[in-house]
Amino acid sequence: MNINIDSRFCATLILLSLAVPATSLVPSAALAADPQKASDPQNASDPRNASDSHIAEISTDEVRSLLEQQRAAAAEAERAGRPAPQAEIVLVDVRSEAEVNVSVIPGAITKEEFEKHRDKYAGRTVVPYCAVGGRSARYASKLAEDGLPVKNYKGSILAWVSAELPLVTLQGKPTDRVFAFSESHHIPAKYKQVRK
Repeated sequence: MNINIDSRFCATLILLSLAVPATSLVPSAALAADPQKASDPQNASDPRNASDSHIAEISTDEVRSLLEQQRAAAAEAERAGRPAPQAEIVLVDVRSEAEVNVSVIPGAITKEEFEKHRDKYAGRTVVPYCAVGGRSARYASKLAEDGLPVKNYKGSILAWVSAELPLVTLQGKPTDRVFAFSESHHIPAKYKQVRK
């Protein structure tokens, strides 16, 4: 007799037989429905991901456009001998040190830099990003609770590279390297994927 049983079904039965409350199964089911969250190890078992939907989101095109406007305004002010106007957004990379040491989106600062100098960025909309948007959504929720204007960059750096936009090192030098946890992420050929 050949019986074909889905492995997820078996795992569910085993957990239920161990008297695990059914509510503990919800985060895994939610992650299975969202492959972006499941593919980021930082998101893999975090039930808080389900509560981040109330945060406004911003797209790659919107981020790119705002950063271009900021650069153009700063260049114009420099040519005119005036101070640069305050930027509309502050782009905050919330990824790990290993990830940001590979590359960042041009114009971004690290979470640590933002936390040290929050007052310097007062009045700007904070746009956090990570690999795909899960960690940045959690950070965005925290900032919103603190009363700051915030928009999560859903898709984050992997959406940025999918659009084949430039990356830089923390020192501002152009790079083609991008950190991605898994080979399952589609990284365009113009980039070199780093996983360690």
